[in-house]
Amino acid sequence: NKPNASIDYVKNSISCLYSNVDSLFNKRTELSSIIETYSPDIICLTEILPINIKLKVQSSVYEISNFKLFTNIDSASCFRGVLIYIQYPLDANLLPNFSVVSELIWCTIKLKTKMLVIDCIYRSPNSSPDNDNSINNEIDSMSKKFHNLVIMGDFNYPGIIWSNIISPISASTKLLPFVETLRNSFLHQHVSKPTHYRNSQTPTLIDLIITSYY
Repeated sequence: NKPNASIDYVKNSISCLYSNVDSLFNKRTELSSIIETYSPDIICLTEILPINIKLKVQSSVYEISNFKLFTNIDSASCFRGVLIYIQYPLDANLLPNFSVVSELIWCTIKLKTKMLVIDCIYRSPNSSPDNDNSINNEIDSMSKKFHNLVIMGDFNYPGIIWSNIISPISASTKLLPFVETLRNSFLHQHVSKPTHYRNSQTPTLIDLIITSYY
């Protein structure tokens, strides 16, 4: 189920699907149905492992037909896990040993005239200042190396009002360095409506899709 990639394979557009699945174990059937309906080329999923899981899960558990799998769950520092599926025959490869952030993976897709770089990230609500700095520095560094970035993930920054992002943000919060990183890197955040809903809680926008302006 792994067709050979071809340099003659050309698509006029590429479709992406992102979701925070909060454990993929019980959602495999739903994912298969979505793939059949929408035929995405790229799928990014966050929090693929159940919280506080005690058993070791092999990455092969998440393999699906006609997609190349990239994930961090084989890493000792993995907590909830992220993954990227890239549909064959797109020529996709993991960027090896680049990330110092445990819940983040980067991969490249070689297109006919350019390189597309995909990032899937999960930032815990309890992320440390050091981890936040590492995330910001890594986004900044990648934006300088590559002109075509697509970053998808759960950043857990509910305090950012994306509809009014030009308004001042208090320098005393951890939000400012992240927003400034996007601004300075010429990256655009596309999601405009809440993505996280729970009973008795105000809906929040914490799942983001960020791309280069190019």
